[in-house]
Amino acid sequence: MYFLLFLSIFVSLKTTKLYKLNFMQDKQSARRKISSSKSDAGLQEQQRAPNSNQKKLDSRTKKLNSFKSLPSQPSQNDDENLKKHKKWKQTLLLNTYMGSFIKKASAYSFYCNKCKSDIISMKGKEDIWCENLYAHITSKLHKKNTPEGERSKLTELENLIEKRASQKGKDIQKNEIGKENEETSEYLKFLGFLLAERLSYSQINRIGKFIQSLYQKDKLQFLENASFDEEMLSKIVSECFRPSLLDQLYEDLSKFKFSFSIDNSTMIGESLCGLKVKYLKESELEDGKFSLEILNKVIGLSSLKESSDAATIFEIVHQKIFVDERIMNNFIGVTHDNASTLASQANGLAGKLKDSLPHFIYDLCDPCHCLNLALKHSLESLPDEVLDFVNRIHHHFAFPQRKAALKRIQEENNMEILLLKEYGQTRWLSLGQCMERLLKIWPSLELYTSKTIERKKLTSKFAKSVKKLDSFLKNKVFKLKIMALSFMVNQINLLSQLLQSQIFNLGELRTEMIVCFKLFLN
Repeated sequence: MYFLLFLSIFVSLKTTKLYKLNFMQDKQSARRKISSSKSDAGLQEQQRAPNSNQKKLDSRTKKLNSFKSLPSQPSQNDDENLKKHKKWKQTLLLNTYMGSFIKKASAYSFYCNKCKSDIISMKGKEDIWCENLYAHITSKLHKKNTPEGERSKLTELENLIEKRASQKGKDIQKNEIGKENEETSEYLKFLGFLLAERLSYSQINRIGKFIQSLYQKDKLQFLENASFDEEMLSKIVSECFRPSLLDQLYEDLSKFKFSFSIDNSTMIGESLCGLKVKYLKESELEDGKFSLEILNKVIGLSSLKESSDAATIFEIVHQKIFVDERIMNNFIGVTHDNASTLASQANGLAGKLKDSLPHFIYDLCDPCHCLNLALKHSLESLPDEVLDFVNRIHHHFAFPQRKAALKRIQEENNMEILLLKEYGQTRWLSLGQCMERLLKIWPSLELYTSKTIERKKLTSKFAKSVKKLDSFLKNKVFKLKIMALSFMVNQINLLSQLLQSQIFNLGELRTEMIVCFKLFLN
C-alpha cells in the first residue's frame, strides 16, 4: 500500500521544481510509518545498507519510466508529444446515443463504457486517443459489445460517421482544388506580366528558373523590404555593379594578354565610340587543374561629342583601357573596320598606338567587315534586274494580306508553310539568307503570281507589279542567275560566320580565304 502511495506521488511531482523537497518529505513520512512496525535493529540494518536502498530506488525509477511510456494518462508536462494528438471536443459526439457510452477521459482521450473491460485487458488502459474515436465505434470489438436491442442505433451512428468522413473528404478535396486554382491563377498573372513587358521566352525561362532556385533555398525574404525604384536601380548599377565589374576586368587585363576592337556608330543623333576587349583567361579548378577560356567583354562606351578624329579616339582608349602600366604591357593587338581615323599609320589610331608603345602590336582590319565591303561593291557590277527583283519581291510581301494569301496557297497545295525572310540591306548576312529562302519557296511564289493574275479585280498598278514578278519567276535563265548569286553570297556568309566564331584560329585566316575564293574561280 505504501509503495503504491510512493509511486503516485513520484509521478505527479517528477518534473516540478518542488519535486526533490516533496519527494524527501513523502519518503521520510513513509519511512516513519514503516519504522513503527519494525524493530530498531531492523532500522539500523537498513541505515547500514544505503547501497541496497539505492538499488531499490533505481529499480522503482525504471518501473516508473516504463509506466510513463504507456499512453494511458498523458502527463501535463508532455505538451510537445500531445500536440500530435487530437483534442477532445463535445462536437465529436454525433448524437445522444453516442454520448451515452463515450465519455471524456482527458484533454486528448476518451473511454467507452461498453468496451472498457476489453480495452483494459488488451492494452492495460481504459482510455483511447480522440483521433481513434470513430474507428473504435465502427470496430468489431464495439459491435460485439453492443446489445442486440441497440444494433439499429449503432447502424444509424455508423451512417453518421460515414457521412461525416465523406463530407470531410470533400472539404479537403475542395480546399486542395481551391489552393491549386489559386496557385495556377498567380502563375498565369506572373507569366502575363512578363509577357506584357515584352520579354522573350528564353528570358522568362531564365528568370523563372532563377526564382525557383531562390525559393528552394528559402532565400526570397529580401523581397519584403527590397526597393525597385528606378532611380535606386540606376544608382546600384552605376555605383555598385559597374565599379565592381570594371575592377575585375582590369585585374584580368593586368594578368593576361589581350586585344581590343573599336567601332564608331551614330545612335539617335549622337556619335558613340564602343570598345570591346578579348583575352584568354586561365583559371585554376578545384582539382588543381587549369582551364582556358576566351572572353569578350565590353569595357567602354563614350560619346565623341564634337570631334571623332584619331587624337580624340586615342584619348578615349587611354581613359577606358590603359589605366595602368601593367595593362599597357599586356596589350598585343587592335582590330577595326579600316576607317581612315583608325587604320592610318600616319595620323590614325593604329599609328598613334604603335608610336606610344615600346613593343610590337598586331593591327588587324576586321576581315568580316572587309568581306562585306567587297560583296557590297561587287553587287554593283551585277545587272540591275537581279537586285531589282530581290528588292521588289520582298517589298511586295511586306503586307500581311499578301503573306496570308501565299500561306493559303501553300496549304492548299500541301507545300511547306514558309514565307520570305525580312531583308535588311545593312545586315551582312541578310542577303544570302533571304535568297536561300527565296529559292526554297520559288514554286509557291509562281503559283501565287499566276492565281493573282487570274483574279478579275486588280488595280492597274498592282497588276503591273504582279505581272513583272511573274515574268521573273517563270524565267528559267533568270532563276539560274539567282541560284548562282545565292551560292556565292552564302559562301562569303559561311566564311564571315567562321571568322566571328570563338573557336576560329587566326592562323587559318589566309587558308580559309583562299578556299572561299577558289570556289568562285572554279
